[in-house]
Amino acid sequence: MIQKTTLIGFFLGIVIIGSSIIFATEHPIIFFNLAGIGIVLGGIIATVIISNNFWALLRLVHAIKGIFLMRGVLPQDTAKRYVEYAKMVAEGGIVSLDDTVEKLPNSIEKDAMTLLVSGYKKEEIKAYIENSTIEFIERRTEDSNLFRTMAKVSPAYGMIGTVVGLIAMLHNMGDDMSNIGPSMAIALTTTLYGVLFATAIFNPFADKITRNMELQLIHYRVVLDGTLMLYDKRNYVLIRDALNAHLLPKYRSMAVEDDD
Repeated sequence: MIQKTTLIGFFLGIVIIGSSIIFATEHPIIFFNLAGIGIVLGGIIATVIISNNFWALLRLVHAIKGIFLMRGVLPQDTAKRYVEYAKMVAEGGIVSLDDTVEKLPNSIEKDAMTLLVSGYKKEEIKAYIENSTIEFIERRTEDSNLFRTMAKVSPAYGMIGTVVGLIAMLHNMGDDMSNIGPSMAIALTTTLYGVLFATAIFNPFADKITRNMELQLIHYRVVLDGTLMLYDKRNYVLIRDALNAHLLPKYRSMAVEDDD
């Protein structure tokens, strides 16, 4: 599922900045400088590989996909399912969940419910979910930190491009004055690219990953509480009210059904 807010914000920024550039000059093509882009992006890629490893680039691709496409499960949907699980347990016991668990997609919810129906102890189920939560946080934090590193070094590589352009300009000043313009363009556009990439792309991407992680942590807490209460064979009304506490008020009526 596409995250509409991310897509709208991204393209809205492109339209506004692009329109401003078009209206600012009769020749907007002057803002495109392949050498400047190469200096900034090449430097950023080198930094990511040096500070992490080559596979970090693949993690970035996967992380960007998660920024524009919703990954994970909405916690209100999870809460609603656990209320149904509780009703099934009340009627046929935990073994009645076997077929339902098999049909679940691979997720922390399926793992937790599999442990439940397989007869694991409560402490073992709790430890598994908590350890999975820690690993999830570490993975998402690493993705977020990659983008924050890119945002931090991006302006620096923009300044490096500026210095390169100025050196080239000064070198050509005494020989061929026609080369001063392109050299100066590299000097200025690389600074623009460095600041633009950091402010409009990398930092917002890092913030989005953190926001998505926080949403999924609610899902993890719902799974933890719901599974443990199913283990104790708590009444579905109690489970409903307990899981509701994790949700925003506007989602609570969507997450549960009214009492029969």
